Amino acid sequence: MSESEVATMAEYDLSKTIIPYLDRHLAFPLLNHLAELAIFPVADVQAAQYELAKGTNMVDYAVSMFEELNPDTPVPDEAGQGAESAVSKRQLQRTSSFLLSSSRNPDMKLTFHLS
Repeated sequence: MSESEVATMAEYDLSKTIIPYLDRHLAFPLLNHLAELAIFPVADVQAAQYELAKGTNMVDYAVSMFEELNPDTPVPDEAGQGAESAVSKRQLQRTSSFLLSSSRNPDMKLTFHLS
């Protein structure tokens, strides 16, 4: 593609308008596509991917994106805490799933109430 075509594509690109309304996990394929098209600088697209991943439970991906963007900077402690938080939430969900599903079951509610 010529530089003028890339500039035109960047000018009319609607991804900045659409992405705020998408689920974060749906925005990643869009950003990957923009990186493949090379409409925007790769570093800018990677920075956008990192910002999206930072707010999710995709901690390992966010850490790898941070390392790509900042190769000489150590990974912040917040990333490790995010991983611990995600694991503890998942363990809590597993241990409480029986109680939650039982409380939704009408027959079990009656059993709990009669006890």
